[in-house]
Amino acid sequence: MRCASAVLLFAVAVTGTAGDDRFLVEPDTARLTATEPIAELRLGPIPDGPVIILVEIGVVRNPKRLPVSVGIALTNSAREVDPIPVSTVSLFPSDQPGSFILRATQATQALKRDLGQPNPKAVVRLTLISAGQAMQGGGLLLDEIRASWMKEP
Repeated sequence: MRCASAVLLFAVAVTGTAGDDRFLVEPDTARLTATEPIAELRLGPIPDGPVIILVEIGVVRNPKRLPVSVGIALTNSAREVDPIPVSTVSLFPSDQPGSFILRATQATQALKRDLGQPNPKAVVRLTLISAGQAMQGGGLLLDEIRASWMKEP
């Protein structure tokens, strides 16, 4: 049952339009490489209620098919607090684009609490996690990465 719910949620997220459950406030894209393994995306103010972050990786260049994982954390636009971990995701197959739906309610509540604000502007921090030195010189590129808020059903 849990798997079926995730699949249904994924279908709603990918086919939804900007007028329904998506809250992408500031269109923004990021790129991660072995030489630039950290990037940030503006998400805008945290919506009220339980929320999900949809992270979409649109372009993957991984000629060596190295294992690829991305750490995802939340902070605010002024970087007044340390990033609050949300999740780590892995591409499979490792040379194909992917979309990830991440429950972020605990992280958003912690960010609101740490800042003492009801709806602070959030930033998602993406960190490329390597498998040691294997990533160096491998031509690894994750590009056209987008993130958006969604209300949890």
